[in-house]
Amino acid sequence: MRASQIHRRLEKLTAKIRPSGRREFTLEELCREYWRLDKRGFLAFMKRDCQGLGMFAAMFEREDAERAVHGPRGVPGGVKGFRTKKAASRR
Repeated sequence: MRASQIHRRLEKLTAKIRPSGRREFTLEELCREYWRLDKRGFLAFMKRDCQGLGMFAAMFEREDAERAVHGPRGVPGGVKGFRTKKAASRR
């Protein structure tokens, strides 16, 4: 993949992340958003053109697995202090 193609992909991605805001991101922020939008595409891009991004893929996979087990805030069942609809209906 040529540098101009990578640049175009990054421009499209940054427009999706913050269409009217500042367009400066860390590499981790860009990779995380790419992961969130298209995991398969990110993995294919990483394997084909940027193998150094493998550390991000491993980190994102761990975070996804933790979220699946513990919920969005690291607490089993979700956010601590908030009841789910199911729990509230039992009362």
